[in-house]
Amino acid sequence: MTYYAKNLTLDNVANKIKVVLVDDSKVVLSIFERVLISSGIIEIVGTANSASEALILMDQVNPDIILLDIEMPNRSGLDALPDIIAKSGDGKVIIVSAFVDSSGPSAIKALSLGACDTLAKPGKGGANSGFSKQLLDKIVRLSSYDQTEILEQDLSDDDINVLHKPEIICLGASTGGIPAIQEFLKNLSKDVTAPIFIAQHLPEAFISYFARQLSLGNRDVITVDDREIIEDNKIYLASGNGHMVIKQSLNDKYASRLSTYKFSNYTPSVDALFHSAAKIYDSKVLGLVLSGMGQDGAEGAQSLYEKQSTIWTQDQSSSVIWGMPGSVANKGLSSAQLSPKNMAHTLNRIFES
Repeated sequence: MTYYAKNLTLDNVANKIKVVLVDDSKVVLSIFERVLISSGIIEIVGTANSASEALILMDQVNPDIILLDIEMPNRSGLDALPDIIAKSGDGKVIIVSAFVDSSGPSAIKALSLGACDTLAKPGKGGANSGFSKQLLDKIVRLSSYDQTEILEQDLSDDDINVLHKPEIICLGASTGGIPAIQEFLKNLSKDVTAPIFIAQHLPEAFISYFARQLSLGNRDVITVDDREIIEDNKIYLASGNGHMVIKQSLNDKYASRLSTYKFSNYTPSVDALFHSAAKIYDSKVLGLVLSGMGQDGAEGAQSLYEKQSTIWTQDQSSSVIWGMPGSVANKGLSSAQLSPKNMAHTLNRIFES
């Protein structure tokens, strides 16, 4: 077999990021090894030339990060992805493939299956400095993010009884957000009629594919690029080339796109959505902050909180990255930390009452 697991000691892996490489090309494996080891902060704990070998390897090592190719013999990386995640413990998967740049559906499918990030392989010129920097940055950010352990905090019957039905639901997410959003929507009953606004950090090229996935439910999905009148039972999705905000003109409330938003480095900005929702809907908003890196949404959640709107954050144990929800919860703005499934079930009970 071509896979291997290196003999490890506490001395040679202390404070280093443990990485597994899965690719059917020995040349690619060699390039990746050279790039990562030269960083001085990464330990390659194993390599595999196929999905089946990767699954065997998961029984021998506990990686922090798994770099996984898509096109491999016998079984593709996408097909094996759920099994690799299940066997890897806390390992986070980054898809590194020539297909994730030119084929939007592959990237979205990978993210929806649980991959934390994607990166297009370099061309024939090999791993240039730009690619190497991107790869190292993604590995470091995913592996070393500081997360404070907070258990899921369920709402009691008394808590639910005093909650008012929100007029709108605003949801923000980033890394790990796609499967969380799908889990939330899948468990949401038809009784929940409030319009849902979603700001998910995604490049513009992937938004149309993401919208198609969300359209598989019983709610129409509108990617907001112009003035869209707000209606019940619809999902409004922020485009990847701007920011979604809520506005009002006379008696009409509508969603619109801002090309720039100077108060955030993220596109689309969750802060922009939350701030605008607080301004128009006051206390009648339910803000949901799901898995994501960074702090986008924390400032906007403060605006919602000051208007006495309700904010829920995804719990740490079900989040791929607890950065965004953690930043809101740690500021004392979240009234509950729930899994996406339990967020939906709680909303179902509120709308049924």
